[in-house]
Amino acid sequence: MGKDLFDFLTGFTFHITLVCRSEASVEQMKLVFDKKQKRALKYQLIDQQTFDFRNQNTVITSDLNQLSSCNLVIESITE
Repeated sequence: MGKDLFDFLTGFTFHITLVCRSEASVEQMKLVFDKKQKRALKYQLIDQQTFDFRNQNTVITSDLNQLSSCNLVIESITE
């Protein structure tokens, strides 16, 4: 569910920080995010300005300290 929330929220003009449990998860999520954004740009689902905004304002990390300036935290766990 966390990945789906992340995908949904990237459609808005928010600064988003996604925290993963491991560096391997971080790398996987970055690859998926980059691929989706490039595909959306290629097929003109988003414009260059939106593409740039999302890439500049989306952080995918395993460092919980990155959440220090967040206004809202949504926690998602596997049940």
